[in-house]
Amino acid sequence: MINPGNVATLEVLADLAANNLLGGEAIPLTDLLMIIDCVLSLSRATCIKEIDVPAMRGEGA
Repeated sequence: MINPGNVATLEVLADLAANNLLGGEAIPLTDLLMIIDCVLSLSRATCIKEIDVPAMRGEGA
């Protein structure tokens, strides 16, 4: 399970801007895709149960 914070989609960035927050409050989509690629490239000997990915300036970072 991957638990991302705000992912920098157009909708999320618009919501953040409406609340006077910066893009640093959102995770670039490319970062999330790289995490997925990494998990899929691991051997079957590795078990990842959960990955938490809060934005650096977001809540929970």
